[in-house]
Amino acid sequence: MGIKMQSSTKRAFIWTFLADQLVGYFFSTGRSGEVPARVLGDSTGELVVDLYTGYN
Repeated sequence: MGIKMQSSTKRAFIWTFLADQLVGYFFSTGRSGEVPARVLGDSTGELVVDLYTGYN
């Protein structure tokens, strides 16, 4: 769904990443699977997502 950006017709997304006792937020104008791939890099663990097909 995303959020409306101020003074723009575009939408943005705030990604939330959790690791042990750390919470990180990432602002992006895209929703593709490239965002978590770029943020997480070669880290390991579980990725929980909704049913958006861009994550396949």
